[in-house]
Amino acid sequence: METEGLIILCKYILYVEFHKEPDQGVRRFRVLWYDEQGHVIGADLDLVREGLMAGWFDGCMGFVSSPERMNSVEFTDPFRIQQSSFAVQRGNPKGFNPADISNSIITYLDGAYTNEECLKRLNIGTPKQIIVAKGILEGRELMLNGTADALFSPRTAFRRLDVLDTKYRCDSKGTGVMIKKGSDLASWWNPAFKVFYESGRYTKHCATINEKYKVCKIAGEKCEILIQPFEECVRTYNGKFYPGRGLMAGWFDACVNFVSSVDRVNSLSFTNKIREAYSKFAVYKGNPKGFDPNNISESTIVHLNGAYANEQCMVRIGLGRPKRVIVAATIDEAKALMLNQTGDALFSQRSSFNELDVIPTDFHCDINGSSMMVKKGSTLPDWWNPAFDKYYKSGAYSTNCEGANKKYGGHYLFTIKF
Repeated sequence: METEGLIILCKYILYVEFHKEPDQGVRRFRVLWYDEQGHVIGADLDLVREGLMAGWFDGCMGFVSSPERMNSVEFTDPFRIQQSSFAVQRGNPKGFNPADISNSIITYLDGAYTNEECLKRLNIGTPKQIIVAKGILEGRELMLNGTADALFSPRTAFRRLDVLDTKYRCDSKGTGVMIKKGSDLASWWNPAFKVFYESGRYTKHCATINEKYKVCKIAGEKCEILIQPFEECVRTYNGKFYPGRGLMAGWFDACVNFVSSVDRVNSLSFTNKIREAYSKFAVYKGNPKGFDPNNISESTIVHLNGAYANEQCMVRIGLGRPKRVIVAATIDEAKALMLNQTGDALFSQRSSFNELDVIPTDFHCDINGSSMMVKKGSTLPDWWNPAFDKYYKSGAYSTNCEGANKKYGGHYLFTIKF
């Protein structure tokens, strides 16, 4: 989607567009999909620094400025204030006092800015012991088994833990885009964001984003949305489907808007559907190879890693088995395979591509549309399904879908067919 705009972050929600410079085409602002707020187990912050310094991408979005970080990198003006707090066992049975941590065992996440240096600056005492957890899962386990007295982090909610009300500031000037020293990105980002903010669009957009939490509010649950690599939810290896590491390890509770398919339901569960799901073939402009979706036996088909629109689906729905299948790691790789005509067709759920023609025929690779994908045994569907049902029947779902369809040309959402 190549449009003029900015990359905006409201709390944990990302809405990504591109900044377009006159006569220079579209300048893609690359974002590394590691969430440094402490949501990801094993987030490779060394890779973040290496990639940023090597110029793999222009900036890291949603990173908090701290004294330690500002020694080696720079930040744009902040677009969010960042607070930190302590999480304790339900009911705080150890009587942890955040005003005096001198006799407490504190854990925090490896690479986080909520660290020992920040605790020293806060002047709330020197912990009896500090345990650096490799990620959220380990940090929460240290709390649940009683090894640690409190978990220090930016998170506002944890499953099976209470987050104390007292807030602290470990940052220098809030959350912004982290960039290399000497980068010119801030020179255009800061004034552009100022105009965007003062126009009222920032506030309006954040209010719109809050609507994404409506189902959780109906259920009385605290929810956060984070961005993860697709492969942390699902992946394809040697032509076979596997659940993603992040979902199975409990780094997060669900993958939003994933399609139920025969491959996936064998190892994962799904909530009731939130929209219909379709799959289509895309071809080179003008279809010069004469690709026929009803006769794919002599064709080279591309599909995305972990996608439900895959070789198994083509066989199941009676299209046959292609002469060759190429599994692309990303949508950019898939498009490149089509544009250099290595592939005859790209099989995916997308209904439009800027540089490809999409054949209008719809195929169903799903069992029951698109929904929240969870581990087997998860209790999330128990509260999500009745809450979503209330949300749908209130009319708010249809209103929001209609607005999204108008904004995205009718391709973004499909209303549910009960």
